[in-house]
Amino acid sequence: MKLTLTNLGAIDHAEIELGDFTIICGENNTGKTYATYAMYGFLSFWNDAFHIRLPNQIGHELIDVGTTSLNMTPFIENPSAVLHKACQEYVEHLPQVFASPQKRFTHTQVSVQVEPVAHFHEVEFERSFSIGGSTLVISKAKGAADIIASMVAEKGTRKVPGAVITRLVGQVARDELFGGVIPRPFIVSAERTGAAIFKNELNLQRNRMIEELGRTDGDCDPFELINRVYSDYPMPVKSSINFARKREEIAKQESFIAKGHRAVLIEYEDILGGQFDVGRDEQMRFTPKGSKAHLSMDESSSSVRSLLDLGLYLSSVAKKGDLLIIDEPELNLHPQNQRRVARLLSRLVRLGLKVLITTHSDYIIKELNLLMMLNSTEDRVVAIAEREKYDRQSFLDPDKVRAYVASTELMIKPGKKRRSQCKTLVAMPVNCETGITIGSFDKAIEDLNRIEDELVYGDVNGE
Repeated sequence: MKLTLTNLGAIDHAEIELGDFTIICGENNTGKTYATYAMYGFLSFWNDAFHIRLPNQIGHELIDVGTTSLNMTPFIENPSAVLHKACQEYVEHLPQVFASPQKRFTHTQVSVQVEPVAHFHEVEFERSFSIGGSTLVISKAKGAADIIASMVAEKGTRKVPGAVITRLVGQVARDELFGGVIPRPFIVSAERTGAAIFKNELNLQRNRMIEELGRTDGDCDPFELINRVYSDYPMPVKSSINFARKREEIAKQESFIAKGHRAVLIEYEDILGGQFDVGRDEQMRFTPKGSKAHLSMDESSSSVRSLLDLGLYLSSVAKKGDLLIIDEPELNLHPQNQRRVARLLSRLVRLGLKVLITTHSDYIIKELNLLMMLNSTEDRVVAIAEREKYDRQSFLDPDKVRAYVASTELMIKPGKKRRSQCKTLVAMPVNCETGITIGSFDKAIEDLNRIEDELVYGDVNGE
């Protein structure tokens, strides 16, 4: 999947193609956050709000006749039209994604390209939904181009609006046409430590808003009011807040990792230095390794709060094919644990997750480079991996990695004839010999080493 952004915040024009592991680096205020939020925003909009637009008669026929069919041929032959429509609608939602005024996105353009979708005729499925006491079944036979929908209403059930049914059929059509191509996102935002510790205050704010709703004269739309609770925050921050609010409930679920890959959670707990659990008071707590103390999030270290969302996602939420986005995974972590997090993320890629990170950490980049360089069967490399106690399950295939540096480059923007200085994302080469080279990191380190050498050893030029 490739996302193209034009005139979005700090970004003049940029393209980002998702790999199985995608890395965005760069100096402050160069557009990393805009690119990351835009990616998360589009994927959230696609999965939660967008649906293929279908004729209203679909819903009416289901209500009146009980069955209808939808020929998917126009969408199969021109899937790019569906994506184009999604991008147009998404641009209208950018003020909510970034918590910014509409005027800031007047000239913004977004486009998405995906790999050719699987041959839809070979897809077969049957999905059932309960709507207002009625049962809606949407199915497709192998080799067919039509989706069949049927609805059985129980006696005395309330009538469901035709638009709601049409929308649901459109969502199923979207999922099946683009199945496995556009991932479901989960974000661990840079504001995660605050969301972890202020959960009770966030709940109190939301409850006050609901109480305010009860005092209104009935003219206020309750959905609009609830959506305004965190309107001052960008969408990824809202997601972190909502995740923090529900974490005790979420902790009771089991992901495919918890069910079949317990070693991954053990590795995570080693990095964390303990375990999370939910106490009798239904509050999340942390137990340090080798201790009987049960610490609240207020009492836990910043590194524990920084890792909380990642741990809950891995143990309770993760699904194969997801895109896990982490803004600055190095946040509050010692360099050794930054390296271990890099290994953990690489291991997740082997389990079928996609990962996208933004980072300022040279430790994380160098560790990822090692994991790519160690991905070899050469005897010398295997011996080094064994000596340094690297697990082959954390090795990284360079062909599955995409790396970008946010910077200013001389380029021709779409619709222009001359080159100009533009803030963009520059794709960096990735290979098995050296991994990724991030020049800005290397220069900062070289400058430190040069100054230190001169202070310790005298004039390095020998003058």
